[in-house]
Amino acid sequence: MREIIIGDLDKRISRHLSSVRATHAAFVTLLCVDTSGRVVAASDSSLLGTVQSGRKWVRLGLSGKRMLAGPVGAPDYERPMMEIAAPIRDPERRDHVIGALLGVYDWERTQ
Repeated sequence: MREIIIGDLDKRISRHLSSVRATHAAFVTLLCVDTSGRVVAASDSSLLGTVQSGRKWVRLGLSGKRMLAGPVGAPDYERPMMEIAAPIRDPERRDHVIGALLGVYDWERTQ
């Protein structure tokens, strides 16, 4: 994840997020954002480059806090979902957050 620091993410992380989503159907969306909240990798390529920093769960992940909240109703979800946020820390400076891994999870989906 050091690629987040220099803004040099390739398709490798997006492919991995897409693979996780395909393997675990309950994950609706998986995102990786940089410190500005800009999507740098995603299971849905249409989200690349969008800014997600206005959402509470994104801000919490970027502040260094983990979050699991739900059910959360939002206009972009068909029904209430769970939102998951985990900070991505600089491996050399563990107190420094370089981004966040975010997920939207639908516990009603089955594989």
